[in-house]
Order: sequence, then structure tokens, then C-alpha cells
Amino acid sequence: MADPRRAAGPAWSERTRLLLTAALATVAGLILYLQGTAPSVVEADNAELQSVAILGGIPHPTGYPTFVLVGRLFAHLPFSDPAFRINVMSGMLAALALGLMVVLLSTLGLSRRGAFAGALLYGLSYTLWDSALRAGTYTLSVCLGVLGLWRTIVALRQARPRELVLAGLLLGLMITGHMSFLLPVAALGLALVARVVVARQRPIAGLALLAGGFLLGLTPFLYTLWADGRSYSVNYLRLLDTCINPLRDHNPPIDTSWHRMKWLLFGRNELHTPPIRLDPVLFVKRLGSSAIELFLFELGPLAGPFLIAGLWRRWRVDRRIALALAAAGAAALVVPGLVNTGFMLGVFLIPFTLLAAIFTADGLAWGLDGIATRGRGGAIAGAILAVAAPLLIALPAHLLRVHAYDHPLGPKHNIQAPQHDSRQLRGVVPSMHGYWGPRRFGERAMEAIPPDALVSADWGPMTVLCYLQWVEHRRPDLTILPPKPVILALWQRTHEPSSHPFVFIDRSPQTAPYLAGVDSLALPWDQWLFVVRRPLTGLATR
Repeated sequence: MADPRRAAGPAWSERTRLLLTAALATVAGLILYLQGTAPSVVEADNAELQSVAILGGIPHPTGYPTFVLVGRLFAHLPFSDPAFRINVMSGMLAALALGLMVVLLSTLGLSRRGAFAGALLYGLSYTLWDSALRAGTYTLSVCLGVLGLWRTIVALRQARPRELVLAGLLLGLMITGHMSFLLPVAALGLALVARVVVARQRPIAGLALLAGGFLLGLTPFLYTLWADGRSYSVNYLRLLDTCINPLRDHNPPIDTSWHRMKWLLFGRNELHTPPIRLDPVLFVKRLGSSAIELFLFELGPLAGPFLIAGLWRRWRVDRRIALALAAAGAAALVVPGLVNTGFMLGVFLIPFTLLAAIFTADGLAWGLDGIATRGRGGAIAGAILAVAAPLLIALPAHLLRVHAYDHPLGPKHNIQAPQHDSRQLRGVVPSMHGYWGPRRFGERAMEAIPPDALVSADWGPMTVLCYLQWVEHRRPDLTILPPKPVILALWQRTHEPSSHPFVFIDRSPQTAPYLAGVDSLALPWDQWLFVVRRPLTGLATR
């Protein structure tokens, strides 16, 4: 009779090799991302998210509660600059996603070399790489997305109670990571429901376990409800109320915690949310833009044949899994097709890019395994190509992106490179190393702004100044708000401008009428500071 320990040996050995391969992908990701991590505070949403991760509270829609909770842990990393800790968090989560990708692809049956190559190719995609360099919610959402896809695949194969609960839990968490996963999660959830019903083994109990796990995964949203009733410095809902309802009138869209929560999740950052209208022609055009974004700037044009091969291979190997992943990919294109996402298209395509990368990895592994089976020399060539092939496939995408910054592509020259903010650092290798502009601006502005001023700034510079005030406790005497005329009018009612002046950061259409003949000061980061010590005229409180 065979020794059971001897029989278990190879399985454990294979599991160990898989874990080592996943660890290698994670380490490669850490090296790739951390060398280019932003060293300090970054503007706009990034600065707000740095503040909320360190202090707690509620950021801009959709509230990102799981990011806030995870960020509170990373805020204790042993780096002197708190903002850098949250930037590092993004890089570490992106690297972890690559390790998890290896496990997911291995679960699909890919060889270790194929799984590593697929994970590396995805790690080189622009939006993930760019997001890994600064504080943001995207790398966490990718991490949760890979976890949710992995456990959904396992549950589709073996609908045991534990697998159903775990898959449901992670599908719920995917939504709390980023709402762009909502429709793909619905498609995956329906696939699991169909699996439970078809199995005919206590389907009611199985559906209850799946639903229970899903609801448990949504519980981070309860943090948002709880935080709204606390006095956190960072509370986007309170800022919204200050800007649109400074007189504290009755405002039905946001007058209760549940209304505010509904608006935060589904309001698309507009107080009176306009309905989404289906225009078939526009929908098709936006799908075309999504395809261009994917195959020119994300995975690259060379990924196309591998993606098609991967789809074909997966269909032949496991049609249930192929249908579930394809349905989730199709669902992921609905929002970019319905809504004009503008320069944020790459972000809203994160779920689709992830699913496309899975099929591309399947096709790439098919080719690598064919080479590796040709004797010892083939095995060595396969190992080398597992690293070289993703680099060669990804390189054209980055070269096209760099070229398209100044030379838009296409016959009408209307295909522009993705830019997630106005100060995107451009290079074949994305990097924010040495990106000190926001901090230098903020520190110089804090030195120059007179005491007890109302500082009016647009979102980008405002969040930097708020970070320095809230996190680093600089200039608590300042009131920092967006440049809304109603806010200026209410301030002027209770403050004398000669001792409590208006300070405007840069000139905007709303503030330009008040800046004629005032002194100005140039600041770093191409910003200007304007100080007004006289009463403003023409202000309305409505």
C-alpha cells in the first residue's frame, strides 16, 4: 500500500511552487511600483484620500469605505511623511494583486510560467501602473476584483457552502472598493445563482448562503453612515452641504443620513442627478473608444491575438467559466458605453481591463507552454519568454501613449493619450519619483497667506492646503473652501475683510470679477495667490 505522506508530497510541492511564483510576481510588482512612488502629498482626489486614510471620514463619491478602513491601517507605516504612507499603500496593493493574479490564473489551469507572464503583463498596463504610484482607490479595487474573480471561479466549479459564502462576501467587497464593478458583480452573481439552481442540491440553502455572504461584504458601507454623524475633518457630505446649502435650508436629496448615503452611491457627484439616456449610436461610439483605450494604451495592440486565442481556449476547456467571465466583461462595458467618462475612461475600464487581461494571459500561456514542451532548451526558452514576452507586448502601448500626448493618433488626430490629471508625468516608464510640486506649493502658500483669511481654491490646490491643515496641523486660523459666491457673501456678513481677508488661489470665472487691481504673488506649481482686503460687491446669498 502506498504511503499517503509520499502521495501527498508532490501536491504540496506544487502548491509551494505556486506560492513562490505568486511571491515572485508580488516582489516584481513592488520593485516596479515603489521606485516611482510619489514622495508626498498629491493634488485633488489623491490628497483628499491621503487625508481621509490618515484621519478617517468620508471622501468624495462613492465614499470608498473599504479604502478608508484599509488606509487607517497603512497610515501607521513607519515613514515620516504620512502622505507617503498612503502612496506606498497603493503600490503594495497593486503588487499584491499581481501575486493574487498568479493564483487566479493557476486556478484556471494555466502553468506557473503562463500565470506569471499573464500577471506581469497586467501589471504593466498603464492605469494600474499609474494608480500604483499615488494614493487612490483603484489598486485596492483591483485587489478585491482579483480575489472576487478567483473565489467565484472556485465556487462555480464546486458550489460548496463555504465557497458560496466566500464568493458572495468578496463580490460584495468588490462593490465597496469601486462602483465600476457593480455590473460585473451582478453578472458573476447571476452565474453563481444559476450554478446553485442547476446543481439541485439544497438550492434554497445555497442561495441563502450566497446572499448572506454578499450582504456581509457590503457592511463597510455602514462605516460611511456612522462616520457621517461624527466630527471628522474630512467629510465630503458636509463640504457639499456648505457649498450648496450654506443657509441650512431644507434640501430633500441630502437631508437625512440615508438620503445622503443614496446620493453618495448613485448621485454621480451631481445634486440633482440627470437620468441616463440610451443613445445607440453614441453607445457604439463609446464602446469603440473603450476598445481603442484597451488595445492602444492599456494592454497594447500586440495583446489582441492572445486575447482571441485565450477566449477560444477557455471556451474549449471550461464553457461555464468562459461564459461567466465573458458576461462579466460585457457588463463592465455598459457604464463606459452609457456615460461620458472623459479622461477617466481608463479608470471606469478597470474591471474590463482585468477580465481582458485574464483571457490574454490564457492565450499567452498557450503559446509559452507550446515552446516549453520542446525539450530542455524549450523549458529554458519558456522561462525566459515568461518575462520577456509581457515586456515586449506592453512596450508598444507605452510608446504609443507617450507619442499621443503631443501627437494625437487617428486620421482626425482625435485619439489622445490617457491623462488622469492635469500634471501627469509623461514617460515610457510611468513615475512620480521626485514629484514635490504640490507640497512646495502648499508650504509656500501657507507661509504667504495672511492670518484669519478665507482661502478660496479649486479642488486641486484646495485639497493640498486642507491636507497640510488637517494632517500636519498647519495654519488652523485659515478657513479653506471652494470659490462659491454664496460662501464669500456669508463670510463678508460676519467678517471684516481688512482683518479677515479673502485669499483666492488662481483666477477662475467665479472669482475673476473680484480680482481687478489686487496684489498677486506667484507660487510654486504654476499657481497664483490673490489677497483682497476690501468688501466684495455683487455677491448673492442664493
